[in-house]
Amino acid sequence: MEEKTIETSLETTKKKENITILMMFPDIDYFIPNLKSLLIVYEYIVHHYQISNWLHINFKVTDSNCSISLAPHVLVKTMLSTIPDVVFGPFCDLAVAPVARLLHFQNIPLITMGAVSNEFTLQRQTMYSTLFRFGYRTDELGTLLVKLFQYYKWSFVKFLYEDNPKPWHECQVLLRPIAHTFASNQIRSDNRKITNHDIKDNFKSIFIDFISNNASVSLWCVNPQTFRSAILTAHKLGFVNGEYVFIYLDTVLTQENTDEKSLSVRKPWYDPNETNNQINENAHRAFETVLFVRQRLYTGERFRQFADNIVEFARQRNRTKQLIHETIGTDETNFYDAVVTYFKALKSHYLYRNSEELINNNETKTNRRLDADTLKTMICNRSIEGINKNITMNQICDRIDIGYTVFDLDPDTEELKAVLAYPAEPYSIENNQLQWLNKSRLIYFIDRNSTFIPDSPRCGFNNLKCPKNTLIPIWGWIIIGLLSIIVLLLILGFILYRRAKFEAELKSMQWLIKWEELSGRTLLHNSVATPSFHKLSLSQKRSSFSSNHSDDSDTDVRTRQTFTKTAFYKSSLVALKRFYKTKLETTRALQLEVKAMQDLTHDHIARFIGICIDPKHQYIVTEYCPKGSLQDILENDEIKLDTMFKHSIMHDIVKVNY
Repeated sequence: MEEKTIETSLETTKKKENITILMMFPDIDYFIPNLKSLLIVYEYIVHHYQISNWLHINFKVTDSNCSISLAPHVLVKTMLSTIPDVVFGPFCDLAVAPVARLLHFQNIPLITMGAVSNEFTLQRQTMYSTLFRFGYRTDELGTLLVKLFQYYKWSFVKFLYEDNPKPWHECQVLLRPIAHTFASNQIRSDNRKITNHDIKDNFKSIFIDFISNNASVSLWCVNPQTFRSAILTAHKLGFVNGEYVFIYLDTVLTQENTDEKSLSVRKPWYDPNETNNQINENAHRAFETVLFVRQRLYTGERFRQFADNIVEFARQRNRTKQLIHETIGTDETNFYDAVVTYFKALKSHYLYRNSEELINNNETKTNRRLDADTLKTMICNRSIEGINKNITMNQICDRIDIGYTVFDLDPDTEELKAVLAYPAEPYSIENNQLQWLNKSRLIYFIDRNSTFIPDSPRCGFNNLKCPKNTLIPIWGWIIIGLLSIIVLLLILGFILYRRAKFEAELKSMQWLIKWEELSGRTLLHNSVATPSFHKLSLSQKRSSFSSNHSDDSDTDVRTRQTFTKTAFYKSSLVALKRFYKTKLETTRALQLEVKAMQDLTHDHIARFIGICIDPKHQYIVTEYCPKGSLQDILENDEIKLDTMFKHSIMHDIVKVNY
């Protein structure tokens, strides 16, 4: 950066020049800066430097009202009568844009402390080529926030803003370039406009549905009362736990935040009108997680002396009430530097033109007017002496040595303290790092032990990383799950095995007996004999069925059975019952029914063994009953049955109870 002083002397010249100056700023009492306070500064400059001794000024003053329509209308109306040589103002971005576009075609300098948006940076050569900015810019604000995010390794942020916070320095103007700067540095962002419904809902939806999902950091551009209410809700919902941080953009200068001695500036959490002390205590606790970003105000002996001179000048003219807080602030100081720089450049320009005319013996008519292109060659990309410090202008004539400061709540004094700033002072192009104002004083979140907030909460968003403590650890549940799967597979395998075995038994038709398998068929008879009814136990009956036949059992069979046909099947004595059916189809239904009969066992039921379906030899094979059958009892004349017993037998036969 080239160091150059622009003809600091503003003494009287031989020839008095003529110039037209148009000054348009908002004439709104609570607006900073307002037209009345800037007029005092302008008059002080003219008086202090005796500008009227060498310059005849056609001075026109008007109210821009921060209006996108009124500001260009006033400019056009003025230009119909006289073309201004320079325009001081407007301040608001919406008013500056149309005025700067009009002056772009006339090559007339537009000097302002406003126009903070980076739109004026991006479109400087095509639409705003005659713009000279001497105030704060969102470029530095975005850079400050990016460096802060990079320092803490934050990668995602949520923007929250109101529609039209007062004054008319819309939050969208601030947040749009900040979001652009974040995106170019791989910092993701999302935004949400705060509505009346959110305020009535006490911001619960904002914290629960918007912030808590995926962001630990939120950036707020709202009025102070709205922000205090929101932070109290954050405390109530448990967001003040050292895992969330709230950044408040207190960058729009108002009467409330320019008085450094006021309670609202030092203790923004405190409400003197609040009767419930507990609410103030909760607000104090909640504001420990808040970072305030403000314009870096001027300090130092040079600034205080300058401010005292302005106040004394206003007092002599009985106009101190027109100064905000009866003093001057940053914007008035920047305006002073801008006007003085212009007058110095104008004086140098006139001196140069006068010397040119003398050299040429007045033969050449030189352009006496200081246009925007000429002014650029004199102040752009240079360092110029200012009232408080050196003014550093970049290659597009933007002042870049003023910036922003981050404030944090001091746990000892319960007041906001400046902790870091950007750009660093003294300003240097090479030094583009954050400036920690007190290296022993870190940013405290919650308390002195909390100096770092991670990009995501310890347990993650929605506590996904911290499952609730249970009696069984997670590896225990894994083992239980694996064992359960194994048991289910074993049960399923057993069921499938039983099913396959059952189907195999059905298909094998083991109940189907060939006639050749029935041995001892010569024992089959139909002769009448006297049956014998020996008292045999159940075990004896079973053994007689399963053991090989002996002579004694053979003798018993021959002498006791009268009506039952018998045979030997697999060395066991079985009973045969003839049935007559020309054709027997072995369907699945029949197989299931026969299988059920084969599996049926009971002490009072003769067990079913099988069926022989050979032609002319169709028999049902059942367990042999040594004591005989009901038919043997009824047809044996030797057994005397009384009438009551016969009726009982008949009843059982009818009811099938045998």
